[in-house]
Amino acid sequence: MEFIIAHWMPILASAAAVWVASAIAWMAINHHGDDMKSLTPDAESELSNLVKAHNIAPGVYGYPDFKKCKGQSPEERKAAMKEPMGILRVWKPINMGRPMILSFLFYIFIGVLIAYLGTAAGIPAVGPFSHAFRVFGTAGVLAHACGGVVCNMWFQESRRAMILNFVDGVVYGLITGAVFAALWSK
Repeated sequence: MEFIIAHWMPILASAAAVWVASAIAWMAINHHGDDMKSLTPDAESELSNLVKAHNIAPGVYGYPDFKKCKGQSPEERKAAMKEPMGILRVWKPINMGRPMILSFLFYIFIGVLIAYLGTAAGIPAVGPFSHAFRVFGTAGVLAHACGGVVCNMWFQESRRAMILNFVDGVVYGLITGAVFAALWSK
């Protein structure tokens, strides 16, 4: 835990820098604005009314219910896979403060892990910026860009959204690497 005290500055500074970059990406640039497809107005109204009529609580629902497939024959499962299927995500009323705080805490967690990696790898306090940046930047890209790729594939995120999420992660990782390399000290 000494490494956290020794490297609190790059941990917090990188979290703040990534948090600001993320806010700019999502609110000012808004390049994720077209990540989700739109329903027709009638379909949107019908779906909204269906969620209200069935009092579906906030959460993530898969349909059909794949847990029921366990008792089915292979032919029944094969037939079920040809039916429409998907995921319904019902949100609570949006409170922007909570996710913003949680994302900042997650960025701090990433910073703690990267500080640990730098300490364990023996990255010297007095050394070339480029070496520290390569190590910290690689760890940052792994943390920010690679975690969601498989999930995005399985849940059929659009190719455009997957690429943009990955590019965002690379940018955040490089920001993390640059901040750590600039502020690294023992």
